[in-house]
Amino acid sequence: MKRILLALFIFALILPLGISAQDDTVVVLWPTQPDSLFPDFAVTATAGYVITNVYSRLVAPDLTGAIVGDLASGWEVSADQLTWTFTLRDNATWHDGTPVTAADVKFTFEVSSDPAYTGGSFEAAIAGAVAKQSGEADEVSGVQVIDDHTVSITTTEPNALALSTIAQRWILPAHVLSDVPVADLAGSEQATGPIGTGPYRVVEWRTDEAIILEAFADYHGHVASIANYIWKVVPEISTHYTELVTGAADISTSIRAEDFESIKDEPGIATLQFPGVNLTNINFNTASPYFSDVRVRQAVAYALNRESMIAVGGGAGTLTVSQVHPSMPEFNSDIVPYPYDPDTAAALLEEAGWIDADGDGVRESHMVEGLDDGTPFSVELGTWSNPLYSLPAQIIQQNLADVGLGVEISVIDFNVYFSEYLTATNNPEFQFGMSGWFNLVLPPHSDLAFNFVEGSGGYARTLWANDRVTELLTNAPTIFDDAERYAAYHEAQAIVHEELPYLYLSRLDNLIAYDENLVLPDIGNLRDVFTSIPQWSWGG
Repeated sequence: MKRILLALFIFALILPLGISAQDDTVVVLWPTQPDSLFPDFAVTATAGYVITNVYSRLVAPDLTGAIVGDLASGWEVSADQLTWTFTLRDNATWHDGTPVTAADVKFTFEVSSDPAYTGGSFEAAIAGAVAKQSGEADEVSGVQVIDDHTVSITTTEPNALALSTIAQRWILPAHVLSDVPVADLAGSEQATGPIGTGPYRVVEWRTDEAIILEAFADYHGHVASIANYIWKVVPEISTHYTELVTGAADISTSIRAEDFESIKDEPGIATLQFPGVNLTNINFNTASPYFSDVRVRQAVAYALNRESMIAVGGGAGTLTVSQVHPSMPEFNSDIVPYPYDPDTAAALLEEAGWIDADGDGVRESHMVEGLDDGTPFSVELGTWSNPLYSLPAQIIQQNLADVGLGVEISVIDFNVYFSEYLTATNNPEFQFGMSGWFNLVLPPHSDLAFNFVEGSGGYARTLWANDRVTELLTNAPTIFDDAERYAAYHEAQAIVHEELPYLYLSRLDNLIAYDENLVLPDIGNLRDVFTSIPQWSWGG
């Protein structure tokens, strides 16, 4: 906190953690806490934004998107484009003082290829990973320790996305986790009190209140300029304005559009606005008899007034049609959003066997597979308390009632929403729910592959798979011609738009306000806000 009195105010009220109030503290507001700080098992973008300063990777994208060294000081690739050899920095250490070695890299890839592993994985392209995952091998042959500071990674075939794929893998501490059974890793202390190598280390996580981090003095790169970093959880976004102008916080990336013009005029406050990385969407359980017919999913798309959902968010944003950020060449700009057309929605529902025969305003099933004739269309729409999702849910409820579909809204606790509720494989009773995605945390390929390759995390939510989409996204990394690879992504997005396992709603602009004395580097998107925290400083 820039001013000592304000820092004392904050620490006295919510964070009496033994951190002395001083000029080198920054308080960042966010509406939710991470679901986990173990990168392999964290599923929310919230977690990713904290994790980015706690862990390190071999290589990572800089603020321009270029891949640069992180734990690796350099690398070279073999003539056949198969083997990448990385040299580790000799000054890299874990937050507990243990040196980073090539054994940590080997351990990281062995864990995510273990048959008992249940987290997110991008290692299928590495030689030997599939063999270990299937139980046919005891190790991942494609990851080899050459010496303490040299490790090689060999892919199964030349991979156009090799470096960007490796850049997704946060390196794990072998000395902390090697004795933990892989099946138990998600519940280990690494999830709440992680040992990382990043520019900040976690001091304490106070559930539903704050995560306290401090600059890691032995960080292998540029040591963070601000010593104490507090991730303060304030669910009510409407109060972020007051938190900032009273000095209870220094920056919020969640300012409401209706507050933005006013806060621009507040003395001592600076603002930023750029295209949002956060999109909202509906996930359908395509195995549910209510949504297994693509015509019903398309009817929902036509029935929704998505422009009004942007208005609920304050009017700063656009409709969206894809998981991919529109600034990226992988985005299919030829896709046209479904228009608001209740008449077409009604016609599709009739075709799919949903007819209001008794005139009570709710359609009933007629020869709908999996349901008795006369079953009312009555489903539960899941959401959580964040108004970016709960308010559009109310519009969805009304719009669908207008075309004869009964919807009850169920508000689920955020801490279990993604891990338990919004996952058709875990919750067969799930029908459809509000969700979202944050771009520019992962490369576009991973955005698509995670959500639409058969067996992926997205498949677990929707139970939807398409052979052509799986083929396109599986083959894309083998295509070195950029235009040809982008064409594969474009085709995959077009199929998803037609089949609608997800229905994309809107992408709101990111509206940011912060203490004008906080000096930030050039920031072009929300990802840059959090990855640049070690570069922030106090001026004025």
